[in-house]
Amino acid sequence: MQVRQSFRPLSLILGLAITALFIARPIRIPTQVAGVAATWAAAPLQQRFQATDQDLSRFKGLIVLGGGVARLQEAGRLARKFPHLKVFVSGAGQPAYVLEALGTGLAPERITIETASKTTFENAVNSANGLRPGHQDRWLLVTSAIHMPRSIGAFRSASLTVAPWPVFDLRANSPSALKAALHEWFGLTWYWLLGRSQEIFPAAIRHR
Repeated sequence: MQVRQSFRPLSLILGLAITALFIARPIRIPTQVAGVAATWAAAPLQQRFQATDQDLSRFKGLIVLGGGVARLQEAGRLARKFPHLKVFVSGAGQPAYVLEALGTGLAPERITIETASKTTFENAVNSANGLRPGHQDRWLLVTSAIHMPRSIGAFRSASLTVAPWPVFDLRANSPSALKAALHEWFGLTWYWLLGRSQEIFPAAIRHR
């Protein structure tokens, strides 16, 4: 599948400037200030997409992205609750780890584990190439809430429409959430600059 990767030259200069800021020597921030900054940075990402309210019995399966055991555990829970769902795991590690995290009670023929992906962009492209969904096929995307906007943008660019199922595996005011949020805001900007996402901050309803 071909995905547009055009560069926006003037914006790329801005992107490089942002990169320089990210690799600059970190500044120590008081804990209280860090908590407020974390909430401010993480909350818009985590609240951007709500879990789909569509009937899950109409979905063909789940696409779960690597990056945390909570994502795999939630995918396993959904798969056990809805036995018709197939499970496509992208870039989450070796099969033994993935199967253990998904949990018991899932027939092996329902599970496909793709180990080549190292980035969200590769998750999207490899999922699209591996699944080759039909026009009517519906797939649920399981990833962290904070990671969902960038994931949706990448999957849309890969021409694979998915419904969100966010996993809230970070406290919005925690130091880890601040680090993750900064990574995601930078990633959103960078993906947009590279043409890996059509929107700098993807919305739940696509603009026409």
